[in-house]
Amino acid sequence: MTPGEAGKLWIETLQANYTAASTLRKYRRNMRLLSQFFGPKPLEAITLAALQRFRASRKSLCANTAAKEIQIIKTFFSFCENQGLLSASPARKLKAPRVPPNEKVPYTKEEIIRIFHACDLVGQHDYDRTRCKAAVLLMRYT
Repeated sequence: MTPGEAGKLWIETLQANYTAASTLRKYRRNMRLLSQFFGPKPLEAITLAALQRFRASRKSLCANTAAKEIQIIKTFFSFCENQGLLSASPARKLKAPRVPPNEKVPYTKEEIIRIFHACDLVGQHDYDRTRCKAAVLLMRYT
């Protein structure tokens, strides 16, 4: 069985399990890319080295997208292994790139003052404005 045929089976199984449409769209896209890269090559002939070449061919991806794509590939090959289409998943040892954490930039003192002044325009009662300021402080320190 080729990656394209197995991908169709996987997508059909996910549809039967009521997977969200947006998730199915991402999975279909990844299966299309995988089947285009490997063509008529059988699943058993796909190795870890071949998957690493596929990953290297996707140079324009940011680290976060590449990590998600690798997770989808791992899930697909795990499905193939569970269905008996493969004896062992070659994607099991495929490493995802390190995703650096987002830098958290706190508001400056001047920005907090302007936000607090804007809170005075919220709602119709003093209680609404106090709650707004409390929410700003909560978000500021979390």
